[in-house]
Order: sequence, then C-alpha cells, then structure tokens
Amino acid sequence: MKGRLFDTCIIDDILDGSSPHHGPTVARFIELPKDELALVSVITLGEIEYGIRVAPAGRMEDLAGYRKLVTGRFPYALPVQKPTSEAYGELRGRLFERYAPRDFRSKKRRVEQIQDPESGLSLGIQENDLWLVAQAYEHNLVLVTRDKMRHLVAIASPDVEFELW
Repeated sequence: MKGRLFDTCIIDDILDGSSPHHGPTVARFIELPKDELALVSVITLGEIEYGIRVAPAGRMEDLAGYRKLVTGRFPYALPVQKPTSEAYGELRGRLFERYAPRDFRSKKRRVEQIQDPESGLSLGIQENDLWLVAQAYEHNLVLVTRDKMRHLVAIASPDVEFELW
C-alpha cells in the first residue's frame, strides 16, 4: 500500500480553521500526490471523538460537523486488525528492551513484568501513538505527524518512515 497515515494532530490542523498550523498543513495536504492514499486511523477518529465529548459545554454540536468533514476528506478509516496487534507487540517489545528500567529487562523478571507491564509513560510514549506506528508498520505507510515521538522513531526506523509537518 502506498500512502500516508495522518496522526491526530495533523487531522486537527486540517479540520480546525483557527489552528495556527491550519494553512500550512492544508497546503501540504493539497500538494500530496493524487496516486497516494491519505488515510486516517480509527484510533485517531476515537481520539477526536473523545476530545469533542470532553470539551466545554456547547461543543457537542461540533460532533456532527466533525464527522461530516472527516468522512468527506477521509472516506476510509484504517482499522486495527490482528496483524496490527502483531506489529504493536513487536514494536512495544523493542521499546521495552530499549527504554524499560534495566532491572526489569532481565529474563528472571519477565513473568512478573507481564503481570505489571511498564506504562507508556515510563517508556516515553503515548499508547495511541504506538498503535498508529504499528498500523504504519503493518501497511508500509508513512506516518505524518507534528509530534516528535523520539522513542518511537528510534525503535521503528527504518521499518516506519516518519514525516514531520
């Protein structure tokens, strides 16, 4: 599959005309090759749905408008599937081996560690970002983001290409 998977921050910039990143992000989006897929993940859709639902009162009317906008620009949402879970497991394993505290990485601690896994925070990531990277890895997509994702870039490259907008 040839294309790009857009992180939540990029979708927010495209949809939110008041964002300082809106103009430059939309301009880059418009310039993308027409033969490449522009994809959004169901994870991103969930993050935006959540953000609207917990926004200050009066924002719920934005939900219908958001759904219409995102469906118009991104008619296909990339689902999480069984192969995604395999990519996720591989990438999270790489994170664990590189960023978990050393005493947790010994083979003797593995069973205990599985019962009390390292959190995304302790591994220096946001959990949903790892799922997006896993989807990009699974489908050989470029992940477009504005976030640095240093730890994810370190363990996923060169298997995943990142574009920082």
